[in-house]
Amino acid sequence: VDFGGKPPQQAVHQATETLQALFEQNGHICLFCMQHYIEVKQIVSLACESLCTDPLTDFPEMQQQAVTQLVSAFERFAVHDERLGRRILKALTALFESSYRLVCWFLQDRPLSALGEYGSTDVHTEAVRAVSRAPYWSAEYA
Repeated sequence: VDFGGKPPQQAVHQATETLQALFEQNGHICLFCMQHYIEVKQIVSLACESLCTDPLTDFPEMQQQAVTQLVSAFERFAVHDERLGRRILKALTALFESSYRLVCWFLQDRPLSALGEYGSTDVHTEAVRAVSRAPYWSAEYA
């Protein structure tokens, strides 16, 4: 058996569908896979789709973990894969738009002054834009 070659397209398609269904059903599984397989572009891409659909609004700690993982993935992949970079930013936008507290946490935890010389400001831009796009912040955020 040759394990060095590419897997059959049918197997890849079935695995992708299975992961997508798992990620859509359970944000915990999505985040777990993203944390443990952050170097796998397909996992990151599927996680982004899932987080756009369900930004984990009931789990603030998980949102912070997701943002941390997505920022790491953006720094790793965006330069070489513009399409994946846009997907990651879209998922971050969905997360930021779902929680003002998450935006505040992110901007306090990762100030612009902490970026290196070649650090991207794209994620910070999305966080700030999310504040202006929100139609209404409830009294809980006051």
